[in-house]
Amino acid sequence: MPTKPLYGALLAALLGTSAQAASLDIQGSGLHQEHHCSGEDVSIAGNANQIVLRGTCGSVLVQGWDLQVTLDKARTLRVNGANNQVRVDRTAGLNVEGSGNQVRATLAAGEPPAQVEVTGAEHLLDLHFNGPARVSLGGMEHRLDWHGQQPEIEVSGVRHQIDRW
Repeated sequence: MPTKPLYGALLAALLGTSAQAASLDIQGSGLHQEHHCSGEDVSIAGNANQIVLRGTCGSVLVQGWDLQVTLDKARTLRVNGANNQVRVDRTAGLNVEGSGNQVRATLAAGEPPAQVEVTGAEHLLDLHFNGPARVSLGGMEHRLDWHGQQPEIEVSGVRHQIDRW
């Protein structure tokens, strides 16, 4: 008799765990993969990978060099490393670190505004702002091409180029 409540608690715990979004960890070199997101966080690491993420992802981390990543939607996107090319159709937060990364993104949020933070050197950013946004541009020699709604832009560092198109 005392085991029935134990089985019920165990079943409830297992069902609760399976309902939570898991994380997806992609690591390697020279990978060519496509995955579907259903709210889970994603970590992509390595070099010379070509990764496509369909659907809605949680927080996405792209870390390495010479990565090519395309994704539909991410809650937040962090790009760290060198010479990565990343495109996201929609995100509410973007963080770019390292050097020589190229990011094309549509930033959309409401309250609070979308957040963009850029550090490091020589990043090329092509950003569309579809709602209020705050941009912090630090480091050196970044190029920010943007269009859409006027973001608040805070600049530190040296030799940045900022153009609205």
